[in-house]
Parts: sequence; structure tokens; C-alpha cells
Amino acid sequence: EVVGPRVDLNDCDAIEQAVDDSCSFDVEQVEAFTAASKSNGGDFTIAFWARPLGPGSFGDGGIFAPQLQMMSSLSPPKHPISVGRYKSRPNAEVRVNSACWVSGSLSKQYESIPLGGANQDGWTFFSFRRRNVTDAGGLRECAGFTDSVNTSSSASTLTTCLYNQEALFQALEFNYAMLVSPILMVPSQLSHSAIQNVYYSQMKDLSIRDGPTTAVDPKVQLNKQDYSLRSALMAAPIIFQTRAEPSKQCPYSYSTKWIRELHDQVSRSPTGKPWRTHWSRRCTHGG
Repeated sequence: EVVGPRVDLNDCDAIEQAVDDSCSFDVEQVEAFTAASKSNGGDFTIAFWARPLGPGSFGDGGIFAPQLQMMSSLSPPKHPISVGRYKSRPNAEVRVNSACWVSGSLSKQYESIPLGGANQDGWTFFSFRRRNVTDAGGLRECAGFTDSVNTSSSASTLTTCLYNQEALFQALEFNYAMLVSPILMVPSQLSHSAIQNVYYSQMKDLSIRDGPTTAVDPKVQLNKQDYSLRSALMAAPIIFQTRAEPSKQCPYSYSTKWIRELHDQVSRSPTGKPWRTHWSRRCTHGG
């Protein structure tokens, strides 16, 4: 029922070729998360960002949707959590699989959580939470979020039974090429507002990130060349000029030259030669 390619886990060579040397995770952190979740009754919240990487990121119908299998075992293959497109869901869904059998049936328990459509050319935030502790009515709850919107929520009697009691997953299978952020794992059921806080706190940083496509960036060799010529600092000279103070003979704070030039200018004016004005005085102090 899964739409899209899967790694043939019965082919050891195919598994070896599918291993990405530039993408890994610390299984000890997964073990610590699993132990904390079990101590909280099996509650957990998982979230991550994903975006298409290129033409190989789009599945049937040219639609991008994250295709992620969290594997607790490769042989035999066990995946407690599966994220991807199913024939019953055109966008994507999260399936929480349980190791517990359905009472009176030959099938294992699982719960389906629909997700919203992914951004086809940018980052999309996906989150899902699981409350394994029953409420007053004896029900447990699952909810899925796309960006900050609660796309689905359901209540059931499904009990989360782990395939691996030490680690929720030991391998991650990505079935389409895509960029994915570090996976957030919280050993409790986060509230809707707490999930929104995670989304809005990371949205700005993710909006400007287009990669890298690999964990190791190539180094660029630079040949440093120092300047061979020395530089010199030059400054223009500063000229200080002191004005003479007014005196009884010349009660103006102007230089004699300036007063003479102004007197000549007035004398050449159309009004004619000035008659016994204060401009006719001669001041002889320097400046």
C-alpha cells in the first residue's frame, strides 16, 4: 500500500549501497529518548523539517512528500513509525505500528495519522505526537501537524508496544532524495501551542537554508598575497589666524584690508560716494 520505492531489505548488496556515509545519527540519544518515553508511559513527540532536493524528490504525479521509515530492525524488518504516501492518502500520513497483536486477529495494531500537503519548493515542518497513557475514558491519542496546523487527531485503544525495548529505531530509510533537518524527539506529548512554538522559532532560520546537500563541504584553496608597497598617511597643514581685538581707534573686529575693500565697494556703488558715514573711517590695526 506504500506509494514509492523501498529498499529491498532481503538484498544485502542493496542495503550496503543505500547507506549514506554523510548522514548519520547517534543511537545513544535514541536509546535515552526511548527510556525517557517508557518512563512517561510511552508518550512521545517527533518533529522534523523536509524539502525537495531536485527531480528525484518527486514521486508519482510529480508530488513531493516525505518518505521516511524508522526501522527498529532490518532483519527481520520492523518499522514502528512510517511516514509517507499511501494509496489511501494522497498527501502523506504517519503510521504508528505496534508490536502488540489485535485481539482476536492475526494482524498487528497500528494507527494512521494523516498529514497535510508538503511545500513543493521549500521547507515543510512535520510533527506527530502520541499519548500512550489512557485518559479517563480509557482512550489514547495520536495527532499530526503540518507546519503549525493540526491536520489530524484521533483517539483509540491502540497500545504502543515497542519492537525493540532499547531503541525506538536503529536505522532511518529515506525513499526519496530530500533535505531533512535534525529530528526532534521529545519523550512526552507536547501541546499544540508548544509544537507551534517549535515551528515559529525555527521557521526564519530554515527559510534561508537551501542545503548543504552533504554534511562535508569542499574546501577551497586560497593563495594569500600580501601588499608589497607600504602605505603612507598624509595630512594637509593647518593654518591658525588670530583676529585683532577692537580698540578705541578702531572699534571693529575686522581686518584693515577687509574694511578698505568694503569701503571701495561702497564708493563704487550707484548711490555715489558716501558722505561722512562710518565706512569712511580708516582702521589701521592688523589682522
